[in-house]
Amino acid sequence: MRRSRIMWIHIQLHIPIYREGIRHEIDKFKISKNTDRNWLKAEYKLFLPILDVIKKKLLRIKSILHIDETWTAVRIKLKGDGTKLGHYFKKYIWCLVNKAEGITYFFYDNDKNDSRGLRPIENFLGAFETGTIQSDAYVVYELLTKGWKDLIRYRDDGNYDIDNLVAERAIRPFTVHRKNAQSFGSDEGVQVACLFFTLCETCKNFGVNFKEYVAYAAKELISGNTDYESLAPWAIKLV
Repeated sequence: MRRSRIMWIHIQLHIPIYREGIRHEIDKFKISKNTDRNWLKAEYKLFLPILDVIKKKLLRIKSILHIDETWTAVRIKLKGDGTKLGHYFKKYIWCLVNKAEGITYFFYDNDKNDSRGLRPIENFLGAFETGTIQSDAYVVYELLTKGWKDLIRYRDDGNYDIDNLVAERAIRPFTVHRKNAQSFGSDEGVQVACLFFTLCETCKNFGVNFKEYVAYAAKELISGNTDYESLAPWAIKLV
């Protein structure tokens, strides 16, 4: 399935869409420049219900969450800025890891033009008030835990033990992608990437082939399978 191949080369192999377009030209394969991007957007909407299942497992009560964040460049069109496509701004991606559950989760929230402040991570965690957060000493984590008396926060004091590096290691595929793809053309583009990085890295945690997974799951979703729990990476038995 070509659509699953696009996800695989773009997310796991970190090949930018425009480079795939160059390969199309070399192979004399005629396709619109926007077709691959439109396929990714369509797959994003298709997989959203599975993302909800993954998030629920990530935020289980009494879990230990490792959290880190990294920057990326995003093109944003602001009202009245006098440009056709907008300007690039430095924005942030959040990465959360639940080792016990085998989940690696990426998310981006730039509502109210705030991608790295307290609001995005606080809104994401929601009712996760009984558990543990392990993070670095970024002030947002300190603010986050002040109102949660049952939540224990482990701060990174410079002693880089294995646990302190969990989220930092987990976020590296996104930094590699940033180096190759350089930027995102819209907020929507970042959201799409976060979903598929979540699927890809969680597949790796369970020893599931990402390319085969998205091909199988997409086929099931298109055929009308709404048992999303059975289509999560940990539930798939590929042969």
